[in-house]
Amino acid sequence: MLAQKLRDQQRKLIQEEFQELEGTVLQARVLRFERQSVIMAVSSGFGQPEVEAELLKRDQLPNDNYRANATFRVLLKKVSEGSHRGPQLLVSRSDAGLVVDLFATEVPEIEDEIVRIVAVAREANPPSRSVGPRTKIAVDTLERDVDPVGACIGARGSRIQVVVNELRGEKIDVIRWSPDPATYIANALSPARIDEVRLVNPDERQAHVLVPEDQLSLAIGKEGQNVRLAARLTGWKIDIKDTAKYDYESEDRKIAALLEERRQAYEAMEAEYDAEEDELDDELEGADAIDSPTEGESPDGVEEADGFGTEISEAIQRPSDR
Repeated sequence: MLAQKLRDQQRKLIQEEFQELEGTVLQARVLRFERQSVIMAVSSGFGQPEVEAELLKRDQLPNDNYRANATFRVLLKKVSEGSHRGPQLLVSRSDAGLVVDLFATEVPEIEDEIVRIVAVAREANPPSRSVGPRTKIAVDTLERDVDPVGACIGARGSRIQVVVNELRGEKIDVIRWSPDPATYIANALSPARIDEVRLVNPDERQAHVLVPEDQLSLAIGKEGQNVRLAARLTGWKIDIKDTAKYDYESEDRKIAALLEERRQAYEAMEAEYDAEEDELDDELEGADAIDSPTEGESPDGVEEADGFGTEISEAIQRPSDR
């Protein structure tokens, strides 16, 4: 019983120590392996005792070599509550937040808020082993004299190389964010060369991207990874098309038909709304007519015979003659 109380107290102290560190990056050291998980030692700060954390299989990177005492930077994903068995701390190497933190550490302009990271799309564990991990990161700045992409890459790629090394060779594309969806989509499909981006259905965020034939495979990427990450980064459904084979007339007719269908649906909805409003107005007018007294009716709705109501009232008010 005493041992259980001590364990519960220890777990509570760990929870209080690490609760505010959720979502931050910690230095971790490999201790041992349990099933498919890696048990690591992490610390909340310099001079603080090490605490065990679990790195689940889904949070590991395929290129990592987890061996005893090897060190890695990990994102503190969750601090578990309660008295369940096993480490309280869950850490991750596959979370997009790890990439953001690594860039913030290596790029002073991000730390100083001159350059901001707008969006990140990461595929740390691709569905196929033939495809490696890849990340796309969109950056922007309000300073005219600052190149946000260049700031993240560094002189001769020095800054981005540090991040790539920490992620064991993961491919990283840094692209410029734009408020214009067409420009943003074209940038997101880097390194492919784009001829044109057509926003065929802005309401449902669907776009056709036209590329030269020799750029098709690059735009789509191995097993669709490049276009998949670009779609996730921008929030648009992207359909890659060969410029030479693109039928503008046919596609324009489809877009026109879609817009007409939308217009008719909107008009039908408006007509239905107006009809419901008219019906509600009629019901309210009917209710007002019922509540209002008609001619020859007393205000409380009791009908009076000629002089009857008045006589009753006078009789009540006069004292009886005895």
